[in-house]
Amino acid sequence: MSSTASSPSFKTITEGSSRMCYPADQEQAVFYNPVQVQNRDLSILMIALYQERLQQRHQEKLEKRNYSDKMPPYEGIRILDALAASGLRSMRYIQEIENVQHVTINDLEEAAVERAHQNVKENNLQDKLASSLQDPGIFIQQADARAVMYSKTAQYHVIDMDPYGSAASFLDAAVQCVENGGLLCVTCTDMAALGGSHPETCFGRYGCMPIQRSGYLQELAVRILLDSISKSAARYGRVLRPILSVGMDFYVRVFAEIHNSKSAVNTLSLSTGYVFQSTQCPTFYVAPAGQTGGNKNNVYQAGRLPTMDAAIEGTNWKIAGPIWLGPLHDKGVIQKALQKLQKMPHLSTKDRLEGLLTSCSEELDVPLYYNLPSLAQFLAVSSPPMMKIKAAIVNAGYKVSGYHKEPQAIKTDAPNHVVWDIIRAWCDTQPPPKKASSSALKMRAVEPKIKVNFAIPSSLPNPKKSEIRRFPQNPQPNWGPKPRATGVKRKLSAEENELSPQE
Repeated sequence: MSSTASSPSFKTITEGSSRMCYPADQEQAVFYNPVQVQNRDLSILMIALYQERLQQRHQEKLEKRNYSDKMPPYEGIRILDALAASGLRSMRYIQEIENVQHVTINDLEEAAVERAHQNVKENNLQDKLASSLQDPGIFIQQADARAVMYSKTAQYHVIDMDPYGSAASFLDAAVQCVENGGLLCVTCTDMAALGGSHPETCFGRYGCMPIQRSGYLQELAVRILLDSISKSAARYGRVLRPILSVGMDFYVRVFAEIHNSKSAVNTLSLSTGYVFQSTQCPTFYVAPAGQTGGNKNNVYQAGRLPTMDAAIEGTNWKIAGPIWLGPLHDKGVIQKALQKLQKMPHLSTKDRLEGLLTSCSEELDVPLYYNLPSLAQFLAVSSPPMMKIKAAIVNAGYKVSGYHKEPQAIKTDAPNHVVWDIIRAWCDTQPPPKKASSSALKMRAVEPKIKVNFAIPSSLPNPKKSEIRRFPQNPQPNWGPKPRATGVKRKLSAEENELSPQE
């Protein structure tokens, strides 16, 4: 990415294959945020892989007997950039991804649509402008994204929604508009709600109650969003297939395919559930909303509470949910993404993406995680080395991984009592605490059920010895969200209010 001044009042930046001209005073119009370069780079990578999958599916159908004469030729993918702002994302899509047949650049703001037209000229793409939603090329329009998607004037293989704030109000329309097997790319930046600081807002937007100050809030936010998408899709006989679900900087971003399958909708209760968080210690349990039973194990029933015996006796429980309990990622697609990443010349954040994707590829498919410093702080002991705790879990016969957004995460399939036995064993190697809460003393006093071995096995990889940077530092100060763009309409309206007589 580079930038130059094109006039006293405008700047031009180059990102990937595209150039963008925007006002130097970003308070007055559509803004440019360099933080989102990684978001756009990742989106290009994931949509490019989706295009390859779609083309392969088309070819497999063609190869079926007596089917080739019934199918039109593969024409490429159609993308809706529903909240496009300047259109930079769309212009990168059409120039950097193979077989993009059509991109709709849509925004509600007049200033954004004007800037998109100017940026089409800036990139010499005038010859690709389409005259309608159905024609190949780039179609620019000013409209409410929900109205566009509900109208179903055109269906899309990919719908990208990157709003300022929450995407919740767009999900119902998006799951209906996207093609069967299509890809939704969804960003939510309302981490104050998703992370639990404003649980009432989260429940109103997503139908889920988060837990304030939980050690696993980063993953909980992702699972809340996935649950909201899955419920929206299920109403129309469609199911969610997460491809990649990540926390990045100050937001969450998910890539998920939507497929028609009424039979799979019936299993949704098995991958939806609740979190039970102790009010006295970091112990938590997860339980699905439903289960199967009967003689043939094919009768759906209400779920059961887990046996919550690893917490302090007499504890109360906070309840969070419902959340998505299924996988966050498709590991096969992630491996292909890591291979393709180095072959894409226009991605400037390859190192950061490699670290992110590598971490995701290593994650266990179990919901949520413990935060190691939180465990140690509760028991009033110095935080142990992460490798020793992971080694003890592996030596006890269980699996363990990290989480891509939290360097101190312990994600494991080990029961809660095993995790606590390991932390208690670490306490035994340290000096007695000078001060500890009554809850901590009760937890320390529990008799262990396993023999703990902190020896590091050769099979356990050490991320610190890898050249891949899984948790890179922010590239510059104040790396975060920018103020909401005002747009021409909002700017004029504000000025009119200032000039109007006061009563």
